[in-house]
Amino acid sequence: MEIKLKESERKRIEAEQLKIKAEQERFTAEKDKKEANGRTFIALQVQIDEEKRRILAEERIRTAEQKIRDIEQKMRIMEDKKNIDGQEMEDLLRYINSSQETTEMKISDWIEMKNDLEQEEVGTDDQKELIKQKKTKTCQKILATLIGKKNDSNKKLAIEAGIIEALLKFFTTHTLDQITISHIWSFYIFTYSSDEIKLLVSNKRPYPILFRLFDHSDIYVINRAIIAMYNTLLSGLPSIADNTKQHSHFSEIESCNGIQKYFALFLRNMSKSTKDFAALSIAQVFHAKELPAGQIRHEIIAYIKSLLNDEDAWTKQASQMNLKGLVLNSVNLAEIIKDSDLMNIANNLRRTIEGNEEEEKKVIIKQQESDCILLEAVLEKRKDEVLQRQIISYGIVDSLIDILLNYDIRLISSPFIDAFFQMTITSNDIKLLIYAKHPYPAMIRLLDLVDVCQVDSTIASIFNMLLIGPSSTEQTAYHPHLPEVEACNGVQKLFDAFSRPDMEKVTKSTAAFCIGHLLQSREITNQEMKKSIIAYLKSLVSDGDDWAKNAAKWRLKGLARNTVNRSEIETNGFAIPV
Repeated sequence: MEIKLKESERKRIEAEQLKIKAEQERFTAEKDKKEANGRTFIALQVQIDEEKRRILAEERIRTAEQKIRDIEQKMRIMEDKKNIDGQEMEDLLRYINSSQETTEMKISDWIEMKNDLEQEEVGTDDQKELIKQKKTKTCQKILATLIGKKNDSNKKLAIEAGIIEALLKFFTTHTLDQITISHIWSFYIFTYSSDEIKLLVSNKRPYPILFRLFDHSDIYVINRAIIAMYNTLLSGLPSIADNTKQHSHFSEIESCNGIQKYFALFLRNMSKSTKDFAALSIAQVFHAKELPAGQIRHEIIAYIKSLLNDEDAWTKQASQMNLKGLVLNSVNLAEIIKDSDLMNIANNLRRTIEGNEEEEKKVIIKQQESDCILLEAVLEKRKDEVLQRQIISYGIVDSLIDILLNYDIRLISSPFIDAFFQMTITSNDIKLLIYAKHPYPAMIRLLDLVDVCQVDSTIASIFNMLLIGPSSTEQTAYHPHLPEVEACNGVQKLFDAFSRPDMEKVTKSTAAFCIGHLLQSREITNQEMKKSIIAYLKSLVSDGDDWAKNAAKWRLKGLARNTVNRSEIETNGFAIPV
């Protein structure tokens, strides 16, 4: 019985084991199925993701292709316009070339052209187009008549006939796309002229109308417009005698939001020329007036300072001129030249050119020239002793003297000489600080330069430095600078410069004053020098302006303290006027 139980128990256990095994196999099969399904899902997901990426890639390709098509379309439009502009320019130049022998225009001729410009564009489309073409031809005729002519008589007649008003009306009544290079250039040619003509143009109040052209799509039109405006602005600058006054056109520019329009054009960065003239125009309008605080002041001043290093000589000169106007305002001055600027200038001027390659030398000298142009611009209009002391304390004067003394004389350009000259137009206290740095060997060396303007500035610097010697009431004393000047043969070199046939009268006079001042109470031992200098000073007493007369009398009195000199002075009964 027991054996049977065990057997049945064994079978039951085996059955359960088989059941468990089957269950495990089923579980394993389900697990495998789930894993297989999972792998299938992952594979499907990967496939879906790949499909999505493919679709996105195709979409990007379609988008890119559309962009390319859009760009190509724009390029075709631009090319078409370029061809049109190019054709118009060819027509314009052809018209000019064929009209070089134009006869003098009469007022009736100008009135006829003025009427052509003002003709109403009515009729059929073809008739309107013919009228438009006639107006373009009229503008080309204006340009052909006036371009390259130095005589302003034709321009005066044209303005009297109303040509300027007719052109401004054309710019006002036509859409921008109808205004072409021929139209704006025929206006521009009037501003490329004498101060008198520019003033006549400015009296027509052109600024609001020309500002409208800043929105033109043709950069050539915008460029001619802004240059015409810049030229016209020149007529509003104060005279040299009233240099501290503000620009007379400022209110007119401001009333049409012109400053913001100039600055917006500046920021558009359409071309270097347009950007240059936008910056220069803002600077010109703010002559002796504080620039608006913030971005305009900071960016315009920084940009104009950068133009001091420009490759183009006119741009460099214009930026310097406009900086000179800006520094008349103390706020502008503080932005133009800071302590950091003086430190940079000092470091730049200390850079040596010895041992450098030629290209590197050119880069160094160009930067040094730019720094000197900035110094000259700042110093010319503001005799600021605090600033001059700062310049000296930074070692800038030492570096200038070193450059003038040691550079190959062929490398010494006007900016170096002019910057030093401006430092000598100052008080005796400042000049004594400069004198302590022994500048005469450098200055005397420059008298060998060929350029008469450079020699003139050098002699003027020497003249200014000599003024810290004996005054007119101390003429019995010898000049204390004479030994240092004589040590480098300075008196003879001054006389050589005086004797040059290419020297202007003012330069000869200044050289004679220098020699007379240096040799006061001393005999002029060189017979040729004695006769020439004394005769010249005597001629100035009767033939010079008031300043020259007084300067000549003072030098003659100083020389007359020596009996030999006095005998030469008194020849032919000459007596020094009281």
